[in-house]
Amino acid sequence: MNKAAPDNARQSRGTLVGAVCATAVVLVVLATVAAVALFGKPTATAGAPVPDPDHRAAVTVPAPPGSDKPAPTPTTGEPTTREPEPNDADAALAELKGQADDDRQAVEALDDLWVPQLSAKRPGLVAKGVRYDYVEILRDFRTTQDRYPEALLLYSGDYSSFRYGDFWITIEPLPYADGVSANGWCDGQGIPVDDCYAKMISHTVGYEGATLLRG
Repeated sequence: MNKAAPDNARQSRGTLVGAVCATAVVLVVLATVAAVALFGKPTATAGAPVPDPDHRAAVTVPAPPGSDKPAPTPTTGEPTTREPEPNDADAALAELKGQADDDRQAVEALDDLWVPQLSAKRPGLVAKGVRYDYVEILRDFRTTQDRYPEALLLYSGDYSSFRYGDFWITIEPLPYADGVSANGWCDGQGIPVDDCYAKMISHTVGYEGATLLRG
């Protein structure tokens, strides 16, 4: 009896099984490589357990700091209204004082002479719907000065010819020997009677002798 035949058959089957197994391993490797190439390396999800490299225990990937905070609300891009600075009034008062100091020499040159008075304002005064503070008084002077560039500013408390000592006075520095002539200038300019009248600038004459109203 030939014993070589069964041995050859067993050897052939073993070779075939080995080839099949090798082919399966190759296919698995190829499939894994293709998956990585197509989808990339899997990443860990924040907070999910991930195997330790040594496979001894599972570790947790911490969530990024602040990830539980709500997203910021988008802005509209519209500018906000700026509130007035708390020192606006102080700055306006300082500018009024500075202007009066600058004009003082020119005003003193008008001592005991009549001039057209264009404006008289003090804090708290209400005129033509405007409640005056230092900011509004300064604006009033600048507006008058725009129309009459030579206009001067003085503080009534520095002179005896004003009834009250807390007014900021705007004058046109055109000297006249009498009040009638000063009022004639106001008439020629078409300024309302309450907004322009004759005033003497003096350190000695009182209000009654230094004021001539129009009308």
